[in-house]
Amino acid sequence: MTACSGCDVCERGGGESPFAADGSLALSFIRRHRKLYDRDSLSSELIRLYNRAWLPLLHVNVWAHSDVDQVLDALESEGRIRLCRFPWKGRVADCKGPRKLLE
Repeated sequence: MTACSGCDVCERGGGESPFAADGSLALSFIRRHRKLYDRDSLSSELIRLYNRAWLPLLHVNVWAHSDVDQVLDALESEGRIRLCRFPWKGRVADCKGPRKLLE
């Protein structure tokens, strides 16, 4: 997964793209709650989820709406999540592999 996690791993170089824990957490949340949230409500839920993970360590909420939007934008540009159309218009879902037609 190459969604940006906001760290400096890319600047240090290296062979492979870094593993983004925040992107994988968002993707697993979206997979568990497929087509349940629209983009704004998903962002609010992810902010609470991310801050809940960091609050015991730092005692401060470090995630903001813009941070989560960057994670969601990166996942969408990579083709890992999508906005649904009718009948779940505007809901967020994960992207499955290509569908195979039954013969």
